[in-house]
Amino acid sequence: MKITARELKLGGWLAIGGTILSVVVNMLHPHQDVPTEPFMKEVHESGNLWIPLHLGISIAVVLDMFAMLAIGRTLKHVDRPDLVRYANGSAILSAAVMIVLMGVDGFTTKHIADFYVAADEAGRAAAYPVAYLILLLLLAMLGLWYALFFGVAMPLYSLAMLRDTFYPRWIGMLGVTAGLGGLVTGCLIYLLGSSFLVTTLMFLLFSMLGFVWLFAAGVRQVRASAETHVAVAA
Repeated sequence: MKITARELKLGGWLAIGGTILSVVVNMLHPHQDVPTEPFMKEVHESGNLWIPLHLGISIAVVLDMFAMLAIGRTLKHVDRPDLVRYANGSAILSAAVMIVLMGVDGFTTKHIADFYVAADEAGRAAAYPVAYLILLLLLAMLGLWYALFFGVAMPLYSLAMLRDTFYPRWIGMLGVTAGLGGLVTGCLIYLLGSSFLVTTLMFLLFSMLGFVWLFAAGVRQVRASAETHVAVAA
């Protein structure tokens, strides 16, 4: 069984499109470390942008997941197919976590923030524990998603890339290196919560490296699809 040029092109454009959309929505989404009340005000003041923005993030995550699965399909013939299977599972699981996260962060948080800001002092005092709980839940799911997507799936695919010749070696090395940083970042978010160092600097750094990896893998697939006799044994 062989992967066709059409499949390579589709997988490549999924990676390219998913990367571009991911970068755009991440640039629009705030990453600064803020406590509960300023966070509620920030979400409220975002107006009608907040929910569509998180819908965009959800779409980007689904595109990225399918792009990763397409990468896995190009690597099924490697001498360690178990790496690809584990990477595929991690990619699907990370997407599931992010979809739940976006449902809470995008829809639920917006409505709670609107209620919180509009309420009187007694109402805000009553709503504060709920707002604080949601913020903790968001951080926990964010850390898990980041660790699974950038810290597990990406380096596993990259290790498989290094055992093959289809992808340039530098893409595999980039994925392994950025993946280690992504795993540390995700674990720190989950264990320690938000901080400027972790949820802003480290988050953005390893996210950008990860998206460069995904974009480069997509470009490689699109270029390969244009070759006359591209055939990757599955």
